[in-house]
Amino acid sequence: MTAIGRPATVMLSRLELRVRCLNSASYGHWQNRLPATYIDHLYYNAETMPSALTIPLTHRSAYLRPIEEADIQRWLSYLQTDAVRPGISWRPQGIEELGNFVNSTDLHRPGAQVRFAIAGISDNTLLGSVGFHSISIPHHSAEIAYDLHPDQWGKGLATEACREIIQWAFGHGLTRIQATVLTNNQASVRVLERLGFELEGRLRKYRWVDHTAHDALMYSFLRA
Repeated sequence: MTAIGRPATVMLSRLELRVRCLNSASYGHWQNRLPATYIDHLYYNAETMPSALTIPLTHRSAYLRPIEEADIQRWLSYLQTDAVRPGISWRPQGIEELGNFVNSTDLHRPGAQVRFAIAGISDNTLLGSVGFHSISIPHHSAEIAYDLHPDQWGKGLATEACREIIQWAFGHGLTRIQATVLTNNQASVRVLERLGFELEGRLRKYRWVDHTAHDALMYSFLRA
């Protein structure tokens, strides 16, 4: 992935910006899918954009980038809300734990957990996150995880972010992406089904959440 630096005295041309946003491996996937306004927005707002631009989304309001230290407090706050908490099994204990995800985009690092921020194009605000854990490079597999600030629910953003991060993972050698979702999280189930994940089965008492055993559904998506 190619980084784009903050502009100096000369603004990048749109062509230069496009080339620096998309490396040769990813360009073919995205060249016909970027919104017409995407590059123009980056061109006119380059001074407010982060130093590492990663994965564009066809969703017109957001893109994927590495997690930054400035994201951590907002991320922790919405993960602990009554809206988000019941549907996830993850219980981060504080900003120190989430801080481990800053710039965690190396899929091949031993013991890696990869996480990208879903960030607003207009102001770079954290809207959610998406990434992988349980990564097995020898078996070319990983488990996807994602979350969204409640203000962003119902906009198709989770579906789009997952779709693009899966293509990114396939481009880095993975062939199987799996997902486990608590049975009460029907919104997440709908995301997976829209993406074409197949249900493999029900895992009984698979996750202990708040001192209670919960069943989970196992889904998978395979590289063609």
